[in-house]
Amino acid sequence: MADTPVSRDSLPPAARRWLDRCLPDDAPIPERISFTQRGEMYLKDRWKPFTATQSFEIPRLGFAWNARIRMAPLVWIDVYDGIDDGVGRGRARFWGFLKVVDAAGPEVVAAQVVRYLAELPWIPQAALANPGLEWEGPGSDTFAVTDRSTGAAHTAVFTVADSGDVVRMTGRRMRDAEGGYEEGDYRGEFGAHAEVGGVRVPTSGEAIWDDMPDGPMSYWRGTITGLA
Repeated sequence: MADTPVSRDSLPPAARRWLDRCLPDDAPIPERISFTQRGEMYLKDRWKPFTATQSFEIPRLGFAWNARIRMAPLVWIDVYDGIDDGVGRGRARFWGFLKVVDAAGPEVVAAQVVRYLAELPWIPQAALANPGLEWEGPGSDTFAVTDRSTGAAHTAVFTVADSGDVVRMTGRRMRDAEGGYEEGDYRGEFGAHAEVGGVRVPTSGEAIWDDMPDGPMSYWRGTITGLA
């Protein structure tokens, strides 16, 4: 089990309200948590189904998303998205061996840090176990979390409903663009909160780019199906 160097009382009021809703005082804090997922990704102007396993490091920044996306009958792409020890990667291979993407570098690191922060509602244990996260309370129903462990500051802002559940995340995240990368307005929507492994988490989520030329564009929507 992981240590808990962060006190609930040190967190902003909205963050404490979230933790009180989702994480019992006596809940164990593991070193790592893994979920199974299913959902869809918007690729080549169509929604493509996927199944995935995602593992999170709890005392430190780190995650690994391993997915299989069905592109057509008998055609699939195996995808890895993650960050470990400050190294971010994004890989995609047809049938698991024919390389489509193998991305790395500072822009990928920045993108993966924001993804980790955005998905904190799935791992509330990290609020108490990861001392590298910085917490602020810009409002009575919002809180912000910043990570600087990779040498740059990346921040996610969360909205807490009256129920105490986190329902939205906003921030700036790197994305692919013509000729390289650009930073865009990133949003996560969370719902269908339920108990998974003794902890209340959102079991549905959606990732959206809010600043696309034709308006907000959803590109990922998924469901937590259980612990891996």
